[in-house]
Amino acid sequence: MIKNLILISLATLIFGQNNRITNISIAPKKNGVSIQILSDSPIQPSQIAGWYNQSNDWYYITIHNAFGNKASLEKTKVNYPITDIEAIDTGESMQLGFKMSQPVEDFEFYHNNDKQELLVALRFPLSEVLASMETDRPVVSLQNSKTNSISKALYVVGASIVVSEILRPKSDGTWKIPIGFSVIFIGYLYENFITGKKE
Repeated sequence: MIKNLILISLATLIFGQNNRITNISIAPKKNGVSIQILSDSPIQPSQIAGWYNQSNDWYYITIHNAFGNKASLEKTKVNYPITDIEAIDTGESMQLGFKMSQPVEDFEFYHNNDKQELLVALRFPLSEVLASMETDRPVVSLQNSKTNSISKALYVVGASIVVSEILRPKSDGTWKIPIGFSVIFIGYLYENFITGKKE
């Protein structure tokens, strides 16, 4: 009985799960970055540890019972906000370091036992995300805004003069209809020719 337990323990140590990390890919997101780590067998949640070092802006993932080709993994194409990758094979675990150009506030691991991949979601502080969204917002020209409002006002005024005169049961003169169309035409000229020359 004891011999069987010893043999089972030795077999577990010798033939235990040993993941080979084969590939890393990086996908920037608005609120952080997604890192996909592929291996030749599923990575279990108990194998993974991660932390962010604020003093040097490196995010580290340690995958226990894993190994990989250091040179190949470090040649992974980096995308902003990651500027560098470091791979350390300790013999019993694989440590992957990612140099960040933005601080990491939070991170999560996503496992899929059907696939040999580990997804790591790194999230930036909310203030960084809002600042990034602010710089991405399209700038609307104040001149274009004024042009649109003036020409729209002329269209509305001209159309309301024409419609009110047409709907009036006893029209005392038809001079208001040409004035309405003239106002609409002035709006068209202002929008397409007068402001177009200024730009």
